[in-house]
Amino acid sequence: IIFAVVGVHCFKGRFFYCSDFIIQTEEECVGDYFVYPNDDPDCPRVFSRSWNRWDLHFDNVFGAILTLYTMLTREGWQEVMYHAIDSTGVNQGPKNGASLEALIYFILYMIGLTFFLLNLVVGFVIVTFQRVGIKSYKDSNMDRNQTNCIYISLTAHPKRIYIPKHSYHKKLYKIIGSPVVRTIVYTAVFINTTILAIQHYNM
Repeated sequence: IIFAVVGVHCFKGRFFYCSDFIIQTEEECVGDYFVYPNDDPDCPRVFSRSWNRWDLHFDNVFGAILTLYTMLTREGWQEVMYHAIDSTGVNQGPKNGASLEALIYFILYMIGLTFFLLNLVVGFVIVTFQRVGIKSYKDSNMDRNQTNCIYISLTAHPKRIYIPKHSYHKKLYKIIGSPVVRTIVYTAVFINTTILAIQHYNM
């Protein structure tokens, strides 16, 4: 809901467009325009201009929640992001790359909320499994040793980190676990993501 309210505040009325993308305002979006299929000037097609709104928008809280839910399913979230980036103003048509600052909103939502929900689901599954498991074994007909064994397996937590004893393995373990290697891995992931985004842009 917080992201929906922020989305309405930032993008309300900015997801409109004219069927003739050259036109930028609703007042000018009247009359007809020509389209030349396959760039053939001898076969023009005539269409009527119409002022429309994208199906996914932020004009109200309900529409914003629906848009964010659709984005969370990973279906069509790129189009919504591009519409926000191309938005120019309230009740105005889109312009390529006019609002690049909209990226901040979508990055925070897609990355932050995704990791938050993932941790929430994993935590809920673990807690539910432990609760149901403890309740089930208490009502069973197992002896005391079996009961204690299952209880330990359900409630056990690691108390120490395993460190290899062999010198070669120990050196390799320290190298892999060092902050430098971690930074290199994060940088490689970021560069890879950037390269993939560049390849996808304007394809």
